[in-house]
Amino acid sequence: MDIFSHIQTVRFSDGDRFGRLKLRALFDYAQEAAGHHAERLTVGMDRLQSRGQAWVLSRIRLRIKHYPRTGETIHLETYPRGFDKLFAIREFRFRSESGELFCEGTSCWLLIDREKLKILNAAAEFSAVMPDNSALPRAYPNIGKLPALTVPLDQEYRIRESQIDINGHLNNAEYAGIVQDFLGPGVYPSEIQINYLLSVPAGSTLKVGGMHDHNSCLVVGDLDGSCAFQAQAITS
Repeated sequence: MDIFSHIQTVRFSDGDRFGRLKLRALFDYAQEAAGHHAERLTVGMDRLQSRGQAWVLSRIRLRIKHYPRTGETIHLETYPRGFDKLFAIREFRFRSESGELFCEGTSCWLLIDREKLKILNAAAEFSAVMPDNSALPRAYPNIGKLPALTVPLDQEYRIRESQIDINGHLNNAEYAGIVQDFLGPGVYPSEIQINYLLSVPAGSTLKVGGMHDHNSCLVVGDLDGSCAFQAQAITS
C-alpha cells in the first residue's frame, strides 16, 4: 500500500464571503496532492513529459459533509486504486483537525499521448510501478456519464491565461469555480461530479448554462458548439 498524506491550512484566499472553503480550492488541494504523489510513484509530470505523455482528469465525484472555515487545518490523504478499463482510479479523503472525515471522493484519469492526442492503456504502461491498494476503500465504485442537457447558455466565461495549467488548458479546479458561480453564494453541495470532455485553451469562451431540479442542479459548458464539461451538484 502507498498513501500520500498532506496537512493543509485553509488560506484566507481560499475562503468564500462567508469564510467557508471554496469548491475551487477543495479541488485544487486534491489536484496538488495527486500531482505530488504521482511524482513519488515515478508516474508524475517529469517522467511523463520525457515520454510525451500526460495525465488528464476525466471524471471526479466528491461527497462533502461540511466545508471548513479559513484558518482551519485539514488532513488530506490520496492513493491510487487500480485501473478500470482505460481509467486510472485515484481516491481522496479529507479529515478535519479532530479526525472527522468530511470529504471523500473518486477520480478517473486518462493517460494520453500529447502529440497524437491518443488515449493510452494506463494499466499496460504503469501497473508494474503502482502500489496494490485494492484493500483500501473506494468512495464510488462507478462514476458514469451525466445526462445530456439542452438549456439556454446564458453565461460566458472568457478563459484567461492565469487559469491555464502546465498542460496548456483550463485547470481542472477552475470548473468547480464555474459550478459554484452557478449555484450562487452560500450554497454548499453535499455531492458534486464533474465530467471533463474537451480541452479548453486560453483565449476561448465557454458558454455555460444549467438547471435546478429539486435538490440537485446540472451545469454544462459549451466550447464552439461542443460540450466541454458536464457537472451535477446535490444541494440538499
